[in-house]
Amino acid sequence: MFSSVPFLNQYWHPYCLGGRVSGSVKGAGVDWQFDDARLAVALARTAWQQGAALLNHCPVTALLHRRDGGVERVCGVRARDAVSGEEFELQADCVVNATGAWSHGLNHPLGIHLPNQPHRHEILSSEPLKPFLKPLVSVLASGLYFSQSMRGEIVGGITVPDAAPGVQLGSRLLFLETIAKDLVAVMPRLAGVKVVRQWAGPYDVSPDRYP
Repeated sequence: MFSSVPFLNQYWHPYCLGGRVSGSVKGAGVDWQFDDARLAVALARTAWQQGAALLNHCPVTALLHRRDGGVERVCGVRARDAVSGEEFELQADCVVNATGAWSHGLNHPLGIHLPNQPHRHEILSSEPLKPFLKPLVSVLASGLYFSQSMRGEIVGGITVPDAAPGVQLGSRLLFLETIAKDLVAVMPRLAGVKVVRQWAGPYDVSPDRYP
C-alpha cells in the first residue's frame, strides 16, 4: 500500500500518539497510528497524479441505470454542486458505491438491498494532561479503547448499541455515562478528569461486524 500511495509515508509514525492520531493499525510487534484526514488527502493526491478528476462539495444524489442485454446496469451518477445548487450527470463504465453508512439511500431506489447497516460510533476527548500513556488501550469485551494525544488529551470511545437503525450523528449522555464508568474501572486515576468535547459518526458494518 505504501508503494501504491507514496504520500502515506509522511503521515504514518510508529507510536505517534496525538496531533495526527485518529486511528490505529496493529502490526507485528508494533502499533501504527495515523490521521484519517491526512490519509484521505494522500489517497486523493495519488489518484489525481494517476489522472483522476476530483470533485469537492458535490454529493451524489442518485445512481443512473440502463438496460443492457436484458440486464439492468448502473451506468453513472447524478450529483449536485453544493455551492451553486446545479445538478449534473456523470457517465461511467463502472461505478463504485463507497458512501459507507449512506449507501442504502442510493441502493434502495434501484432495488439493491445489502445487509450492511450504519452503526453510530461515539468518541470523547478530555482536558490536556501531563503525558503518561504511550500505547492505545483496548478492552475487547466492552469495546472500550483510549489513548493519549501529544497535546495530553485522553481520546477514546466505547460500544453503545442504538435502539433504532439508521444514520444518527448525535452523541448521547448514555455514551458519556458508559465510557466514564468503564474508563475509571480500567484506570481510576482518570476519575477527576474533565471532558472537553464528544462527538459521533457512522460506521458501515456488515452482519459479521467487520467493515
